[in-house]
Parts: sequence; structure tokens; C-alpha cells
Amino acid sequence: MSEVKEKFLNQIIKNLELNGFPSKKVSFDLLKMYELADDKGFSFNDILEDLENHHSIFSEKTDEKIIFYKEQEQTINADMFKQAQDMLSQMDPSEIERIKDMYENMSDEEKQNIMEQAKKMGYMG
Repeated sequence: MSEVKEKFLNQIIKNLELNGFPSKKVSFDLLKMYELADDKGFSFNDILEDLENHHSIFSEKTDEKIIFYKEQEQTINADMFKQAQDMLSQMDPSEIERIKDMYENMSDEEKQNIMEQAKKMGYMG
């Protein structure tokens, strides 16, 4: 890997860390990132591959943003999902129905509050 490319990768990593990475997902403007890589003579897609293969930094693209995250976050979410499934499999079917009914009777605001609490507790990404 060229020294110029390594410096560019290190600059991206530094900017991610300045924004709370790896404990938080960090997003940057997608078009700007493509332009920065192009200005340096690199393919941004190659840069993303290098980040993933050499630094275990993963990314997800939306229409306007590139979101960077560490793989462990996906594993943690999968573990929590499995744990929730295990808990549900041990519950009495009538208890599951009672919880479903309770949730369905909540206002949209109450449902949103539950989702926000789950995110704060790290149960949702």
C-alpha cells in the first residue's frame, strides 16, 4: 500500500475517532468522501475495502451518507436478538399475547418512547 494511501486511511480513521468511533456509529457525507478519495487519486470503494480488511471498520451506504461501524456491534445486536428469542420461547403463550395486546393498545408516542429507551440501553442500533 502506498504511503499516500496509508495517510489517507489514517486521516479517515482519525476523523472517525474524533467523532466518537468506535463506541458510536459515525456517518460522513457520501459524495464528499467520494470526492476526497478521487482528489487523492483513489477509488473510494477501494478505500472502504482497505478499511474493512485491514482495520475491521465496516460501512453502510445510504443515499447521502456513509455510516462506519465496528463489526462487534453487529455481533452484539445478533446476540441480543438471540437472547430475546430464547426468552420468548420460554414464555407462556398467554403471556406473549398479553404483552402484544398491551403494546398494540399503546399510543404512537408511548411506542416511540419504548424504542428510544431500547436504543439508549443499547438494544437497538
